[in-house]
Amino acid sequence: MKEPNSTRVVIFGDTYQLKGAASPGHLQQVAELVDAKMKEIAARNTKLDHMKTAVLAAINIADELLRIRRREDEAEAALRSKDAEIAELKAALDQAQQEIDALYALLDEQSAPGGAPKVIRPDRTGSGG
Repeated sequence: MKEPNSTRVVIFGDTYQLKGAASPGHLQQVAELVDAKMKEIAARNTKLDHMKTAVLAAINIADELLRIRRREDEAEAALRSKDAEIAELKAALDQAQQEIDALYALLDEQSAPGGAPKVIRPDRTGSGG
């Protein structure tokens, strides 16, 4: 089993030894985010003790996380909706193409007798030739 990564960080003036599966760089970024949030809160209210500052920082970070998750859920729902719309449009296009093919077949069957030319279908490949 792989040993967890470990790195020493400073958060709001206190030193901590963080351990985790994430890279030391990631652990440092996490610590920097918490430190910055605590400093931001402390700057707005200088009478808060460390514990209340930490709790408010956690609440602010949790709020940001929940807002991001909600936006992500909304984006995923919109993407699923667009995927369903695309599938419906593809099905309609396939149906229309089948109807066009049936009409061409009908025209071929009803072409004038005696060697009259058959209906020439347009090139559907987009190659133009």
